[in-house]
Amino acid sequence: MYSDTTISEYAARAGQARTLQSGAGVGALTLALGLLFGGCAAPPGEHEMEQSPVVRFSGAALDTRATARIRGHGGIECGAFAVDARLLLTAAHCLRHVGVPNFVPIPEDAPVVESVTFQFSHDGPKGTARVLHIERATDYAALELDSDAPSTLPVRPAMLGETAISLRTVNIGILTGTILDVDDFGGSTSDLPTIPGDSGSPVLGTDGAAFGIVSARWGNDLAYAAPAL
Repeated sequence: MYSDTTISEYAARAGQARTLQSGAGVGALTLALGLLFGGCAAPPGEHEMEQSPVVRFSGAALDTRATARIRGHGGIECGAFAVDARLLLTAAHCLRHVGVPNFVPIPEDAPVVESVTFQFSHDGPKGTARVLHIERATDYAALELDSDAPSTLPVRPAMLGETAISLRTVNIGILTGTILDVDDFGGSTSDLPTIPGDSGSPVLGTDGAAFGIVSARWGNDLAYAAPAL
């Protein structure tokens, strides 16, 4: 049985599993030039660790049971998260074929997979998810699960100046930053220190609601998150 974990305890345990470097992302208006960090394959099981599924931050309870890892063509591995019992969100570029360049947005004529395998965090359910919808311009993708998710995250629009929290599922751990810009499509730019492998993971507010999908980076300072709505 789990007890609640504070964000510092979660981060400390994650640090024992993997040493992380600081990274960054792009704003929506510069997506065409954005260098992706998502879709980096990682050996299965390398990042597993025991921790509480509920993380406390600023009085909010962040439920990591709604997060998952997905695996697509050629072993491309990314994060994802459930927003309904059978609905999973991730970054669209995570669904590309291995030969497609790792940039956002992926070209309109570039092939994408029809399905991926998934496993939820904390040794949660696993199976196959079918691709339902892709928005290449914003790097948003929705998938249909073949079984119910163990938990879900509420979604809402991003708000300028709010705290951004990313629940990492491939690299394992938590990142925090501030929303610096919200574009007309609902995508957000922040100073979250994202790195390769973080794509598809949720970006949440302190209320525990997801407003973004980790997508791309720009230089060493900014991270872009696709809208979760």
